[in-house]
Amino acid sequence: MMQKKVFTAALVAGLSALAGTAQADDNGLLTLTRGDSSLSLYGILDAAYAKQNHAYSLNNTLPNQSYSYVGKIYATAPSQSAFVNGGLSDSRLGIKGSTGLVGDTKAIFDLESGFDLTNMKLNNAAKTLAENGGAHSAANLPPTMNADSSLNGQLFGRAAWVGVQAGWGTLTYGTQNNPVKDAIGAYDPVKSDTFSPFGESGTVGGGVGSSEESRLHHSVKYTTKFGDGFDASVAYQFGNDWNTSYGHTYAARVGYENGSLGVTAAYSNSKDAIVAGTSATLGDIALKIYDVDGYLLAAKYKVTDAAHFSAGYEHYQRKAPGDAYQPIGSIWGYTVSTAGSGAGFTPGASQAFNIYFAGGDYDFTPDLNLAVGYYNTKADQLSSSTNNSTDYTISTWSTVLKYKMTKALDLYAAATVNSYGGGVYNTAAPTANAFATHVSAYGAGARFKF
Repeated sequence: MMQKKVFTAALVAGLSALAGTAQADDNGLLTLTRGDSSLSLYGILDAAYAKQNHAYSLNNTLPNQSYSYVGKIYATAPSQSAFVNGGLSDSRLGIKGSTGLVGDTKAIFDLESGFDLTNMKLNNAAKTLAENGGAHSAANLPPTMNADSSLNGQLFGRAAWVGVQAGWGTLTYGTQNNPVKDAIGAYDPVKSDTFSPFGESGTVGGGVGSSEESRLHHSVKYTTKFGDGFDASVAYQFGNDWNTSYGHTYAARVGYENGSLGVTAAYSNSKDAIVAGTSATLGDIALKIYDVDGYLLAAKYKVTDAAHFSAGYEHYQRKAPGDAYQPIGSIWGYTVSTAGSGAGFTPGASQAFNIYFAGGDYDFTPDLNLAVGYYNTKADQLSSSTNNSTDYTISTWSTVLKYKMTKALDLYAAATVNSYGGGVYNTAAPTANAFATHVSAYGAGARFKF
């Protein structure tokens, strides 16, 4: 015991000599300070054991290995059980810091990586798409789960920005959240990266039509507080995920929280947004280009100190792009297949999507919380279609029971049940009704925050 105390004292003394002061702040971060400068190391480690009744083999490079909400899983796909990353939160490691400039103005930065705790690989959805290229049928299932995302193998894919902060607000540049993603994260009744549709899918969870646009690369973002509970943010992305010369995104959010009531509204508009998918060629990925725009309206209310309610509505549209075909030879380190890449829709075509959600949580004790949410996603028929093969509805129930064992450690059990209907799920090859119409997942895990 004495040796341990001596070692700890020596470690703290060494860090203090290097940086002035070493301490753990209120968020459990290790923070080094010297004068008016600080450097913090933070992160989350989260893993769960989960089971899904219809699933392809789980893929450890996906941000969320269990993708029950996305659907279009063949009914012949068996159940899968495994340890998965990020039952509540994607595992991550970050470094952030600040230093004083003039007056109350300071320079700030944040670098954050997302990784899979089960194998320590970076989140890389593009890799899952490349691995699942080629022809598949109900008899020849895709080898693993796959999906598109804003996390595609970048070292600091979750965040990589630098900026300034003062009394007038915060101005940053780099890779950062779309303001719609910020709003959804605060108003989602079941905050889970695996068991909430908003956590699982960047398309509905902040990308308003494109998962890739839930985080904005090469973007400028301004956030400010007006007082009396009002705050707002605006962001602009130069270009799209491939090139700053093609397209752009602008987005904004405004919110009010004071006492028991909170409300928010957010909007995003992207020109020539990229949506990645599987290619007919193994090892390649395919890309579609869309113009996408949408908005979110949401509210939350504290019924009592223990009971909280939230509800909202999200609407977005996918449209034919302004630049139908772009010379994209490769992206995120993968070759882009010529076949299946280009304009998402023919000129003039569009498709509307509507998501309604409601739910809440209740504190049985200060440490035990139950959250329940209902989500209804409806895609209308493609405007240029002559049949109903492009419409669908997803009805989702999600719940998370969380126990705060310590300030840093959460234990949880969670479940999600998804029901699918509409033309997309009734016209699958090789025979009609080949897609599963009910997909459920449940699991239990632990999350450690530092």
